[in-house]
Amino acid sequence: MSGDEKKILAVTSACHSVNHLFFESLGPLLPFIIPAFHLTYTQAGRLGFTYYLIYGIFNYPSGHRVDGYGQKRMLIARAECR
Repeated sequence: MSGDEKKILAVTSACHSVNHLFFESLGPLLPFIIPAFHLTYTQAGRLGFTYYLIYGIFNYPSGHRVDGYGQKRMLIARAECR
């Protein structure tokens, strides 16, 4: 594995880890979120459900779009949207 490939692997792994950190942080934070926003347990459960539902809905078509247009073009298009 070349030096550039190792850098790409390291950055990809770091981004993936941050993604999981955000995904899994809701559960431990619920005991603080519920009283702060005066939520019921049902409303708090809907937070996680909605988060994963939206992620699942948009993940599938975006994966097909990347496969169709190519990773580099999609990354450039995403960067230009900012």
